[in-house]
Amino acid sequence: MPLNFFNIFDYSDSQVDAITEAVKAWCGLNGVDAESECARAATAVAIDLLSRDPSASCEGLLKALSLKMSANKDGEPSC
Repeated sequence: MPLNFFNIFDYSDSQVDAITEAVKAWCGLNGVDAESECARAATAVAIDLLSRDPSASCEGLLKALSLKMSANKDGEPSC
C-alpha cells in the first residue's frame, strides 16, 4: 500500500494524534523502529483504517492496526 500523506490533510488534529499515537504504540509493542519502512507501512495502514472509521479512537486504531499488521499466528509484524 503506497503511503499518501496528502490524505492526512483531511483529518482533524485529534485524528492525526490518534494515528500518530497508535503507530507509536504499535511500534513499541512490536519492537519496530519508528523511522523504519515497517513503521511507514503501519502508518499507511492506520491512515486507511481511520478513513474507514473516522471516529476511531487511538485504542481502537491500535487494536485494528495490530490485527491488520499481524502476518501469522505468532503475531509477528508482516513487514
